[in-house]
Amino acid sequence: MGNATAAMRDQARTREQTAQKTITAACDAALTTLFNVVGSVEITKVRLEQRQAAPAAMTSAAIRDNTGELILITAAASARANLLAAVSQVANENGPWQLRDGATIRADLQGTGATAHNMVCTIGWRALTRGATVTAA
Repeated sequence: MGNATAAMRDQARTREQTAQKTITAACDAALTTLFNVVGSVEITKVRLEQRQAAPAAMTSAAIRDNTGELILITAAASARANLLAAVSQVANENGPWQLRDGATIRADLQGTGATAHNMVCTIGWRALTRGATVTAA
């Protein structure tokens, strides 16, 4: 039975899953929680996609963990990707990055006004512990 349990754990760990969250917060919202982590997971990739032309009030958007130590997409990268254009995106597939139980993934939205965004953040992740999940906040 022990080998079957170990095999199930390995299978759960290797199966990549995705989580997606629409971001409609204001351009000057600063930190907005996107995802909650239960258990230990590894994030394999992150994509931030602008679904329509962004408001002129938006200056940048970064994706990071709740500690601020792990930055998945930098504000500079999102600015270079010109997220002001309609249907543009920036991605980071240089993972994996490990997050522990209780961690959150946040968007750091910077701008000069309260106009709402229309972006989608998609992350790829794998469970490192049994029952680990990443869910939209």
